[in-house]
Amino acid sequence: MDLLTSFYLCRESDSGDLIIYNYNPFINYAPYPWRSTETTSQEMAGEGTLFHQHFNNDSFAETVKKGYLKALASVTICTVIHNYFAFGVSLLDVFSLIFNMGIMTPLDRLSMRIVFVIASFFIFLASSAVQSKISALLARPSRYSIDTLQNLFDHRYHVFYYPDLHQDISDQNIWVTDDDKKFLHPCEYPELFKCTKNAGKNSTIACIYK
Repeated sequence: MDLLTSFYLCRESDSGDLIIYNYNPFINYAPYPWRSTETTSQEMAGEGTLFHQHFNNDSFAETVKKGYLKALASVTICTVIHNYFAFGVSLLDVFSLIFNMGIMTPLDRLSMRIVFVIASFFIFLASSAVQSKISALLARPSRYSIDTLQNLFDHRYHVFYYPDLHQDISDQNIWVTDDDKKFLHPCEYPELFKCTKNAGKNSTIACIYK
């Protein structure tokens, strides 16, 4: 017998209250509302602790019974409606059409026809937009065609160049504002050499040699 899962109900002789008793032979601690019980048995006191608490749930709540009945009635009604209108089958057929598969059941019910028409209209509107986004993403070039300094500016490239070329680049009046000039990086040969190596990995870097 598992002592930790065994409970004993006793009724007090003076008050008539029901008391739950549980014996723990391992430790002398139990969470609230359990309380230790004084006992005259020296053998029990030396090997474990007897706990007790008042049993206040000795009546059956009618509301619980009504709640179960309401839940059972609701599930029954939902099941009957679902089986009659076949919403699940209609949705499965719509997903089958999305994946270019044939429908499993004929459209002989009004609910199936309504769901099918609404889903088809939505797919007709959304599929073109989704396909265009995917096509644009797949067709986007990994690197832009750069021919002029204006192309570097338009595509927001970080431009590394010799300091001797700074005046020539400024004369083009392309990078005018302070925010634009943050993309200009005059540097010496060691930095340009690093720029050449990094340009193959980073498509936002451009190197201009003299």
